[in-house]
Amino acid sequence: DQGNLYINASQLPELASVFTDQPLTNYNLLGTLARSVFLDMKATDDRLLLNGFALTDDSVAYLGSLEGDQGGAVGFKSLLPLNVATLIHLSIHDPVAWNQKLRAYWARHIPAKIGYWSEISSTYDCDPLAFIATQQQEMGIVTLSTIEEEAPEKLIFLKSSDSEKSLQLLNELAMQAAELRGEAVYSELFGNHDIVQIEVDEFPSILWGSTFSGFDQSFFTVVQDYIIIGSSISALKKMQRSIELEETWGKSIVLNEFLEGSLQESNMSYFVNLSQVWNQVTNSLSDPWKSFFNHNEAVFKKFGLARIQFSDIGDKFYTSGTLTFNYSAQQMPDNSPMFRSCLLYT
Repeated sequence: DQGNLYINASQLPELASVFTDQPLTNYNLLGTLARSVFLDMKATDDRLLLNGFALTDDSVAYLGSLEGDQGGAVGFKSLLPLNVATLIHLSIHDPVAWNQKLRAYWARHIPAKIGYWSEISSTYDCDPLAFIATQQQEMGIVTLSTIEEEAPEKLIFLKSSDSEKSLQLLNELAMQAAELRGEAVYSELFGNHDIVQIEVDEFPSILWGSTFSGFDQSFFTVVQDYIIIGSSISALKKMQRSIELEETWGKSIVLNEFLEGSLQESNMSYFVNLSQVWNQVTNSLSDPWKSFFNHNEAVFKKFGLARIQFSDIGDKFYTSGTLTFNYSAQQMPDNSPMFRSCLLYT
């Protein structure tokens, strides 16, 4: 290998705070993903490859809750629109057991989360576990590249073992929430799919944790065997148009090959399309770093796709990462402004 990278994952939010003046709500996952990560690095002409291990303990949520579970690949690539900026994918073969582990973590470290869970159960006379029990194999959350970069649109994909049962439970919750507000349930037929609103603030976060936050309002529909929850009705409509026009990750040669070249037995994966996430990143930076990134925009935009994946192998998680780069020696000499700026900022 050409280098080694050792990461104290609990300090990643502190590292992120160096670059931004904004609240770090979007970085919460970083500090609770793993305890530490050890990676070997290898660089080729067009990518950086990372391979190693991640260690967990009682202080981490998501990876710890996936210990002993079987990994899998992204099964809904044909539903992912081209403007997906980030994708977090979880392979979960026993969703109830996984959720119980997650809630045990909340009870120890974030007791308020348990309070929200109890509140939704009593307020709407529903059992969240009944809905979670209809999940199967995988789930994922994507952030979309949109004009409203401060509150980007999001979509959640849930593989369902019984989509009719899933829809029944969600419709019952939507009806109860609307009745409490003295309103009728909002629903709309778009194409061949009904879109229904659930007026429960941060409903996904209550069920699956802060990684699934960003849903001040929730709309749901079903496509194929997947329940899809959107943070806006427009996000679901644009997704459906993308599917009809075949403008999806599954139909893109580059994006499909990137997914196919990833670990196919991963418990947790994080994919980033850097060309789509650029505005979200730069808008969150403090002024000095924003100036630095904008000054070197041409170089940074040569980075294309990134992924980091974790696969359970018993006492730790095998970890694999890739960062692609459209390299041209003529376009980035060693004395380029970017390298000179790096020296000033380090």
